[in-house]
Amino acid sequence: MCEIKGIQNDTSKTHYVPLNQDNFSSASPRQYDLSVLPLCTHKRFIQQAEEVQNAVTAAASDWLATMYGVKGIPLLSSLASLSFPASFPYNFMHFIWANLIPNLILMWTENFKDLNHQDEGYLLLKSAWEAIGAATAAVGDTISAAFGA
Repeated sequence: MCEIKGIQNDTSKTHYVPLNQDNFSSASPRQYDLSVLPLCTHKRFIQQAEEVQNAVTAAASDWLATMYGVKGIPLLSSLASLSFPASFPYNFMHFIWANLIPNLILMWTENFKDLNHQDEGYLLLKSAWEAIGAATAAVGDTISAAFGA
C-alpha cells in the first residue's frame, strides 16, 4: 500500500523504513511527511503489473517483479469492483506466514536472535513443541483438505 522504500542495514538483512532518512546517503527523498505518505494507487499497480508482464526478456520481467512486488496482471483486475491494492490491503502471506509465524516459533524455541530467553514465560519445552508438532500432523487425517495442505 505504501511506496516508501526500505533501507537495508549494512550488518544484517533487515530493512528499515525511517521517515527521516538524512543519515542514509542513497535515500531519496530524505524526509517523508507522515500525513502524506506515497501510497500505491490502482492505476500505478496496473502500470507496474503491465510493465512486468510485457518485459522483453524473462530476466527483465523477474527483476521488475522483484522491484515492484508484482508478478503480472492479476486476473481479478478485470473486475471493476476491485481496486488494487485497496481491495487487498495487507500482504498476509508475507507479513504473517513468512515473517511473524517463523519468528514466533524461533522465539518460543529459544532461537530468536541473540537474546537471553532464560526464565521467560513464552518458552516452550522441547517435549511441548514435539507434542504440538505431532498434534498438528495428526489433524491432517480429520480435517478436510479444503482447509489446507
